[in-house]
Amino acid sequence: MCGCDEIDLDSDRDGVYNCHDECPRDPYKSDAGVCGCGVPDMDSDGDGVVDCNDGCPNDPNKWEQGECGCGFPEPDTEGASCDRCPNDPAKAEPGFCGCGISDGAKDDAGKITCPRQQHVVNLNFARMVSLVEPVTY
Repeated sequence: MCGCDEIDLDSDRDGVYNCHDECPRDPYKSDAGVCGCGVPDMDSDGDGVVDCNDGCPNDPNKWEQGECGCGFPEPDTEGASCDRCPNDPAKAEPGFCGCGISDGAKDDAGKITCPRQQHVVNLNFARMVSLVEPVTY
């Protein structure tokens, strides 16, 4: 109950009267919490940092993007580069065909055919052309 001079009103219908509700327009919160009203105080990746303060909310190993970005480990040694293909010992970058797949040879028309893939990358126009049928090589 709010008191003599206040109306017992619950605008967001969360069971807490507006006079006691820090978030009277947020039906999921009555306390602003860490992230404030209208933003859930959740930790999607379970790293102990709520998503609103986590620069990498889906990466449990990082709170900030760092040099390599979310989802990629930072280099172990100073001066080393980021490894965007940590499970591919032959590549540190995805290249045209992706991690785990060697980049095909460039033909006279400037196209690379990726092994085991169903697309061709046109280097002359820097765009990917999707095909309906698998690439024959």
